[in-house]
Amino acid sequence: PPFKSDVEREADIAEEILRIYGLNRIPMPHGMKIPAPFSSRPDKEKAKQQLSDFLSSNGFFEIMNNSIGKLESDIHLGINPEHSVKILNPLSNELASMRQHMLPSGLETIKYNFNRKQTNIKLYEFGKTYHKYPTGYTENNVLSIFATGNTHAASWTQPNLPTNFYHLKSIVLLLLEKAGIHSTELKIKYTPSEESIFSEGAEIHYKHSLIGNLGKIRKKILKKFDVDTDVYFANINWDTLMHGIGTKNIRYKEVPKQPEVRRDLALLLDEKIQYQEIESLAYQTEKYLLKNINLFDVYEGENLGKGRKSYAMSFTLQDENKTLTDVEIDKTMNKLLLAFEKNLGAIIRK
Repeated sequence: PPFKSDVEREADIAEEILRIYGLNRIPMPHGMKIPAPFSSRPDKEKAKQQLSDFLSSNGFFEIMNNSIGKLESDIHLGINPEHSVKILNPLSNELASMRQHMLPSGLETIKYNFNRKQTNIKLYEFGKTYHKYPTGYTENNVLSIFATGNTHAASWTQPNLPTNFYHLKSIVLLLLEKAGIHSTELKIKYTPSEESIFSEGAEIHYKHSLIGNLGKIRKKILKKFDVDTDVYFANINWDTLMHGIGTKNIRYKEVPKQPEVRRDLALLLDEKIQYQEIESLAYQTEKYLLKNINLFDVYEGENLGKGRKSYAMSFTLQDENKTLTDVEIDKTMNKLLLAFEKNLGAIIRK
């Protein structure tokens, strides 16, 4: 057979020369130089671990589901199946396409636990969704959160408390706070469309971008997955979240030495007005002294009139440079009252 040389590259020639010359005759340097490591900011893996620790410490369990599922799952959710990435040679109908949404696999996990008498379930999953569009294929990183049953086990100190929309919302807002995004920087819309998977839900926007949505899954969707209890679900676009916190500058300042002042108001409003509207209007009206708003009671009754409800709220005021006087406090509260009356038609309950 014809001779075939092992010397085919420049590196092979250098190797042969070094072998002839002798590797032991090559002087070794006294020091070693390596380039400084570079990592992008934010560190996605570190952020993922921190938020994972936060959810786990609040009673959530991490799950990992298969990215391949049923094509019918897209149809159940009202997603166009033409946008799914289909498997060319699927083993079965159960493994026919890449998932376009995190909800179906999560509901399958919930059903699996229900069948084994586990009813108080709190789960989260970091995963990917896959889509095919005329412009090409896309792969999105998503964080999904599920909650159903009771928020905690019953004990002698506190009774059962069923999971609800506001419990999941508080978890999501605290999660975003942990990531470095304050709730005052978010815009929340509480009006899901008829095509939405939620019977009651909300969209969370940050810097004109949709960062995620959350709410209560519609009964008709749960029925198609053989789940017969209320399920609350949050879907967070991980790529958008990382982009948002990546451009955020963190600033530190000294803890204020001046005392806070609290004032309470009871507002009579139209039942269609959401708390978020009141909160946003208050922060827009007073940007300097208003530090916090808390809703501590909601009342609806015949004595208020049809289509009316009452919000009892507390407002925390503080000047970081000096102690507030009664005149300044009254002036600020009157400015808030005027804004509520003019923009929301509010009436102050005595």
